Amino acid sequence: MTASVITIMFLLSVAAVYTIFAGARSDMPWSRTRLGALLLLRLCVLAALAAWLLDLEFTSEHTTKRVELVIVADRSPSIDSKSRRAMDGLIAEAKTSAALADGSVAVVDFGAGERGPSGIAEAMEAGRAKFTNRGEKRLLLLSDGRATGRNPLRRAARLKREGIKVYAVALAPLEGEALIGGLNVPPAAWRSAPVPVEIHLRASLPAPTTCALSLLIDGKQKERRDVRVGSGLTVVTMTATFEETGIHRMDLQASFGRDRFDWNNRVTSLIDIRPAPRVMVISSTPAKLHPLKKALEANAIPVEVVIPERLPAKLSCDCIVLENVPAKALGNERLQMIENFVRAGGAIVFTGGPQAYGAGAYRNTPVEPAFPLLLEPEKEYPPFALAVVLDNSWSMNEGLSSSVGKIEVAKEIAIAALECLNKDDWLTLISFDSDYHEIIAPVKVEDLEPLKYEISRIGAFGMTNIYGGLEMGIRKLRLIDAAYKHVVLISDGKETETADYTVLLKDLAKSRITLSAIAVGRGANKKLLNTLAFAGRGRFYHTESLKEIPAVVLQEAKGLKSQIIMEQPLPAKKLEEDPAIIGIEVEELPRLLGYNRTRARRHAWTPLVISSKNEPLLARMRYGMGQAVAFTSSATSVWARDWIEKSPKTYAAFWRQVVLSALRTPYTEWKPAVDYRDGRPVLRFTVSTPHKVSVHRLLAGEVKTETAAETPLRLEADEASATLLVTETKFGQAFAWNRSYGREFGDAEEGVGVLEGLCHFTGGVFQPKMTDLFSDGKAIVYSQMNRSAWLIAALVLLLAELLLRRMAAVARIFRRRNREPSRNAMGAIEPVELRIQGN
Repeated sequence: MTASVITIMFLLSVAAVYTIFAGARSDMPWSRTRLGALLLLRLCVLAALAAWLLDLEFTSEHTTKRVELVIVADRSPSIDSKSRRAMDGLIAEAKTSAALADGSVAVVDFGAGERGPSGIAEAMEAGRAKFTNRGEKRLLLLSDGRATGRNPLRRAARLKREGIKVYAVALAPLEGEALIGGLNVPPAAWRSAPVPVEIHLRASLPAPTTCALSLLIDGKQKERRDVRVGSGLTVVTMTATFEETGIHRMDLQASFGRDRFDWNNRVTSLIDIRPAPRVMVISSTPAKLHPLKKALEANAIPVEVVIPERLPAKLSCDCIVLENVPAKALGNERLQMIENFVRAGGAIVFTGGPQAYGAGAYRNTPVEPAFPLLLEPEKEYPPFALAVVLDNSWSMNEGLSSSVGKIEVAKEIAIAALECLNKDDWLTLISFDSDYHEIIAPVKVEDLEPLKYEISRIGAFGMTNIYGGLEMGIRKLRLIDAAYKHVVLISDGKETETADYTVLLKDLAKSRITLSAIAVGRGANKKLLNTLAFAGRGRFYHTESLKEIPAVVLQEAKGLKSQIIMEQPLPAKKLEEDPAIIGIEVEELPRLLGYNRTRARRHAWTPLVISSKNEPLLARMRYGMGQAVAFTSSATSVWARDWIEKSPKTYAAFWRQVVLSALRTPYTEWKPAVDYRDGRPVLRFTVSTPHKVSVHRLLAGEVKTETAAETPLRLEADEASATLLVTETKFGQAFAWNRSYGREFGDAEEGVGVLEGLCHFTGGVFQPKMTDLFSDGKAIVYSQMNRSAWLIAALVLLLAELLLRRMAAVARIFRRRNREPSRNAMGAIEPVELRIQGN
């Protein structure tokens, strides 16, 4: 209780006590009844004044069957003219029924005009204010239920709390209308990057019709497309590219074969084009010869090619392409810098090659977590073919010890290699001396014992013809269909017939067969064997002890089985759509000549695969605030030679889209709080940056630009066709809005669902009869005495007290009036007889 209330009550209490005391001590010659009445009136005056000062309310209630009906009528353009006439007739009939049922009717119209919005929720709020609380409150909504403002269902709870029942009549929607229901365009994009344009076409047609779509950029037509439009929603996707930075205007025009209105067949949007992204290619290939640089610069994307050793300490680019560079060439410090770059929002593209991924020793490096792929291939490897070319010349009789000759060691190596193979693998064994011999023809390794027996029977004699043995081994491997083909040469390298291996090694590379060499014995020609292994892209081993043989063979054989590079012409296969392959027929691409074997991470997106095992070819994933894309084949002629030479346009388009799709958007999405006024949006933005905010609005066909001064920002749609807000900083906030009429002419069934929901929630009736509107009314009506009524009551009581107190004087006045002399017909005063009473 406040101090003012206490003061008022105290003063009134004093006044009441004084009134009672004064009345009891009065010496007026009045009757007790008159004195009591005066005292009661004075106390009532004080009570009324107290109620007025304390703002007390007096409420009385009673039950009534009267119905108050407020009709909310939808006059928006989505209502059919026939429905409008029926609505007018229903309103007139409701007014007549209300007069007969002692009810009342009030009407609220909304959405009038050619482009009037359907603010159903706002109209219901206006209707709510029409109730006078003199009967049961019923709101009759005449509409198609398609709202352009607030969601009407969110107002249902308030209506129910206030005892307002919603009755709804679903009006038939306009037929034969087609329009642009929406245009979705990002608020900002990179220069030269394809901008997705999503178009929503809506129609309520009895049969499909044609639609000619025209996309204009700054008034110039960029694309025209004919589409077939049926009843309901049709989604069309286009792509636009901007070659100049700044604010651009995008207009979409539609011409339908059948239509009723044309004002909803054009939508305009504004977009902010930012400077093209900067790309840094880390590669050992010279910049002038790099095909990736040429492809990207042909698409107006600036590219800088940097060799690993000259990578700057600070990365001033938007995207990095790591092109076939081994990890050791960069070092952990630079790799950590790259990982930090991606985590902070940068883009990175990994490409394949003999020195990339696992082959480039990127396992357990700082940048490994950013790879969308696991750098180890699956443990189940495809079968491969092994050709063992074994030296059984006379020099192999020389011993490693007094009891063991080199030929025995060579046979043990061959048998150990045999035992490391799986049943699906192929084996062939060629021995050579002066000539070469096929000891084991190409066969799948299913039964080892017969094969071991054939190896054990080999003896040493004759000269050393290494070339002939290798040539026959390669010829036999060509006959085998296997993913991996490998030759293991076991010899002391002491050739007696010198040869030029150039042609043989070229043939080896052409057939995609690798060669390793194992030198046996102390006097082995390690130089020759090492040269052959290096040229054959294999490994070289030297063993001088029988104890080393199992370890050497295990290392070589298992190394073969865990190959992380596949060099074989294979086509790419598409599993899913991806931004990198938009407009590219993957099935028509030239075959890729090799790829790095990997596995996709669980959360990576893998739209392209390769080989019968469907191993990843293209993968992408989010990493921190940035994105990483991996292409396991090469971007250069190492494995993409046919692609570059035979389909250069597709090559350039693919890599442009790979790079651009890896980039983060050049803006941060700005989400405003949305309210509605008269069915039109009102946007409120919270500014969380000190940078300047530019507001661009399209008014009367002209773009008006101003700098926002107030915080937070408040923008009303008004007459603007499009609005764009951007903060003038890189990756700053941006928001775009355009005026379309998709909600006004939206799904008719959804609108009916809204009407049914309102009726069900508030206890009303959907599609009521006229008799339902005023029947069974039942409401508790409250009569309330407000503050001014107490003051009036106090004045009336005060007047009554005054009259009662001055009763005798009033009576004398009336008696005196009765004694006034009368006048004759001529207006003269008639004589009055005076009688003087004597003493």
